[in-house]
Amino acid sequence: MAFTLLELMVVIAIISILGSLVLVCAGRVKQRAQEALCLSNLRQIGVGLKLYHDENRGRFPLRISMKGSVGTLPAGPESAADWWDFTFALGGQDVPSGPPAAQRPLAPYIKSAETFHCPADKGDTFSSQAYWSRYGCSYGYNAFGPRLSGDGVGTTGLANKNENWFSNPTSLVMMFERPAGNVGMERPIVLWHRAKGSTALFLPQHYAEGHELVAPYLFLDGHAEVVIFKNGELPWESKRIVWR
Repeated sequence: MAFTLLELMVVIAIISILGSLVLVCAGRVKQRAQEALCLSNLRQIGVGLKLYHDENRGRFPLRISMKGSVGTLPAGPESAADWWDFTFALGGQDVPSGPPAAQRPLAPYIKSAETFHCPADKGDTFSSQAYWSRYGCSYGYNAFGPRLSGDGVGTTGLANKNENWFSNPTSLVMMFERPAGNVGMERPIVLWHRAKGSTALFLPQHYAEGHELVAPYLFLDGHAEVVIFKNGELPWESKRIVWR
């Protein structure tokens, strides 16, 4: 039986529409799978942090320490030649510019480097390396202090603090990803999850173009969840999550 040209064009159009729908669905499935893997990673990191906490006088890891030690605060002026920064290096793989993987605070508790790898990691901007390549770790630690002295009490973040110091463990961030970190408005970012493109924009510009800010977080009580921020909502100002 012969088909007319019009019938063939209709069939081709239907196939094209179905194909595009399949691609959209496949993309969504991939996105959800990446988010699920991130949640699994973060839960494992939470267990590692708990083990570290229990074996180190009930305190969380330092943000910075003297090279060769994960628990010694620098005694002099801060210098990259003298100390390691663990903000994006609690665990993970070896990289040229970061602390050795075996010397990172969670190395004794989490043996798989991949636990620290987000599959959606796109780094700071479209032209930069993924955090996994740059730091050997995709996830940031809500540390932010202490710096050169003191035990951390009264400073922002978790560094060197006891978990009992905080009154809101269900909403206090322990681990985060760069696009949804406590970073202010100082530079453009690339969204990692459910992003419609790879353009580096300030967060309000992302919202203006219809992008979503979707972020897996690990909280102080050990639970991990995907937070979807509303249009215009800034992570560092949100009342749903806490940074200090």
